[in-house]
Amino acid sequence: MNTETISAIKALLLRVRAKITDDTNVLWVPHETPAALRSDIDDDIALLGELTPDTIHSLRFQYTGPSIFHNVAVCNGWGDEFLELAAEFEKLFIALQTGRAPQTPPAQ
Repeated sequence: MNTETISAIKALLLRVRAKITDDTNVLWVPHETPAALRSDIDDDIALLGELTPDTIHSLRFQYTGPSIFHNVAVCNGWGDEFLELAAEFEKLFIALQTGRAPQTPPAQ
């Protein structure tokens, strides 16, 4: 696995984790507390050391498009930022699946 890509995914996960404070509204997700949500992100970070196609798929599902984290972001005022992060996650997960470097759009 590409360690650069995995490091970039970890950095994005840490950015999402940092957005989830003790004041985060978790009313619309199955987590009872923001701490439980942060704990799930910590578990996801730990998974990066043992990636399989199934874990890549699971992580991709959680951090791109509509997901628990998207719901949290929208309910807490950072939905647009989450969409930007989700686009970055998507590029990185595709890179992991294909074994290629993440694609960046051409400069305009």
